[in-house]
Amino acid sequence: MKAKRSSSAADREPRLPVFTDEQLAKLDLLVIVGGRDRMLDAQETKRRLPERTVVLPKAGHVAPAQTERVLEWLRK
Repeated sequence: MKAKRSSSAADREPRLPVFTDEQLAKLDLLVIVGGRDRMLDAQETKRRLPERTVVLPKAGHVAPAQTERVLEWLRK
């Protein structure tokens, strides 16, 4: 029996491109990530873009049925 392989963001191959902090600062964006995402590190994203990141604590990589919640946040 094969051992179960971890599926964290750090183990993902091929790796997603990583932008430098300087490159990110030039982008006009809002990032919405799930706190339980196994593909992207939500806390690292929040650290790098603290004022432009919304973490949905109970969501994974896909956050279905979140439209109203996101729109409510955007309207603030």
